[in-house]
Amino acid sequence: MSFYTYFFVNQPWWKPLAIVLLLSIIYYFANITYYLYFHPLSKYPGNKLDAISRIPHALRCWRGRAPMEMLELHRKYGDIVRVGPQELSFQHPDAWNSISGHRIGTGHGNNEKDPRQHTTSQNNLLGASREKHARFRRALSHGFSSQAIANQQPLINRYIDLLIQRLDERVGQKIDAVAWYNWTTFDIIGDLSLGESFGCLEQARAHFWVTTFFESVRFFNYSRLLGIFPELTPLLRFLISEETVRVAKARMEITTQTVERRQASGRNRPDYIDALMTTKDGVEPLTQTEIIENAALVLIAGSETTATALSGATYLLCKHPRVLKKLQDEVRSAFMTESEINLDNVSRLPYTMAVIKEVLRIYPPTPMSNSRVTPPEGNVICGEPLPGNTYLNIFQWTSHHNPKYFADPDLFVPERFLGTDPRYANDNLAMMEPFSVGPRNCIGKNLAYVEMRLILARIVFNFDFELAPESDGWMEGQIINTLWEKPPLYITMSARKQE
Repeated sequence: MSFYTYFFVNQPWWKPLAIVLLLSIIYYFANITYYLYFHPLSKYPGNKLDAISRIPHALRCWRGRAPMEMLELHRKYGDIVRVGPQELSFQHPDAWNSISGHRIGTGHGNNEKDPRQHTTSQNNLLGASREKHARFRRALSHGFSSQAIANQQPLINRYIDLLIQRLDERVGQKIDAVAWYNWTTFDIIGDLSLGESFGCLEQARAHFWVTTFFESVRFFNYSRLLGIFPELTPLLRFLISEETVRVAKARMEITTQTVERRQASGRNRPDYIDALMTTKDGVEPLTQTEIIENAALVLIAGSETTATALSGATYLLCKHPRVLKKLQDEVRSAFMTESEINLDNVSRLPYTMAVIKEVLRIYPPTPMSNSRVTPPEGNVICGEPLPGNTYLNIFQWTSHHNPKYFADPDLFVPERFLGTDPRYANDNLAMMEPFSVGPRNCIGKNLAYVEMRLILARIVFNFDFELAPESDGWMEGQIINTLWEKPPLYITMSARKQE
């Protein structure tokens, strides 16, 4: 008896099943053909698998080296690369403003944040709609103004003083610079955001809120990856353990109680709670939930990233004695006493600022792409008309290390930002936007620069430092789970040598 006779004559119930299977195969290959040759994005180069499936790009992100892999793709295919059936990655000088900037004119609508990555609460800056975001931004803007930062300087200096004191107590010992920078920035931003610090520097250890935040970052990365496949979102509930839920609730409870204590105190101080509580003309007052969630968001966004930049600076300076010596000379010749190091004076140190900018280029605290999506009617990006619901990416680390736009992209050379070295005269600095651009750029940019300049100048003024042998390759091979997964950075501090 033949195969055909057995299954399709004697077993007639197989016939409809076979038809469904055949139609599914035809649909599958028709879909592949459409995405490869007829889809509006089919003209953009890239790997064929990326054109037909979201899986390859999701795997890049899962492996934790997506920006590095994207650099290779851009070097192979050019400024615009297709990385998904409806997704593009850009390495173009106009990309930042074209994708994230203020959009004006016909065919230049605004690109919203990628809903696959930003499914958070509507009650804070990160997940808010355009209208709510503008309202939150206006409420917070006063707390981040130049005048507000000047008023916050005594508070900031108090924690930097404590950092210097703690480091001085440990001269000659091996310390973990990553931990100390995290404790400092979380204490500073904790006080500015919640009205009191976490006491990390005082106790020389991380607070529960800080340790559990870092533990939650990996899960957040996995949830963003699942967001690439909306049909898999229900799986999230199986990935969230009861302990994860308990810790998240405990962290939010601490945040709520701390904010409420600050509100009840009635203190008039230049912090973000004051800014969030102050009613602006024509702006609807924030609800209590909105105040708490925005305070928590500012705390997260304004602490870890600054600590990452300072950790990167310490490592790169240790690895480049020439740059460290030049920085020491600038700082130590500018100030006779430590008390002279203040906001106004450090802003007059060009090499210090160049070092910080080069650190942000080499080791951006947010190395991934904060993707956007075109409106349903489509949009024009970098002169290219794109269909609606196209996902748009600019990977920060990739942009900063692209040899097409930066000479010697992997070398640590602060002089490229001073215009004093002709080798870097053609560097395209428009490719570097570590704080993003447009209406959703980082509201804490100025505060971050103030913290980095003050902390770096104070440490360089007071101490000499060198890498411990076990941290010699600290930056090599780090993976990215939304943020860098940083191992301890062990250094040895010594009292500054008097010259």
